[in-house]
Amino acid sequence: MISGESTLSGEDKKFLGNASSSKTAADGVCNEVSNYGSMFGADSIFNMFGTYGSEFSSQSAYNEFTSTPPVLFCAATNRELNPVTKNTVIGRAIDPDLLCRVLEANGY
Repeated sequence: MISGESTLSGEDKKFLGNASSSKTAADGVCNEVSNYGSMFGADSIFNMFGTYGSEFSSQSAYNEFTSTPPVLFCAATNRELNPVTKNTVIGRAIDPDLLCRVLEANGY
């Protein structure tokens, strides 16, 4: 599962925020006013009109058919961890609607 300092990144390696359950972390995915946790941030998985949040984009966490969703990435081990996606066929996937709860439950 999640380990060390983790970030969320797109299939294109674009930084999509720090994997933190903090609602005040400046670059956190769970901060609703940050560029990465907002419904309006261009690089947010929660922006339903953006590349990473639209149900139609192949790089989106909310495209239930994508094979290229955003992934949690651990810099310390230089490894991709869990994909964040609505695609239930992808193994070890974290539902984007549950991401903040999963991060909090794992101490992030």
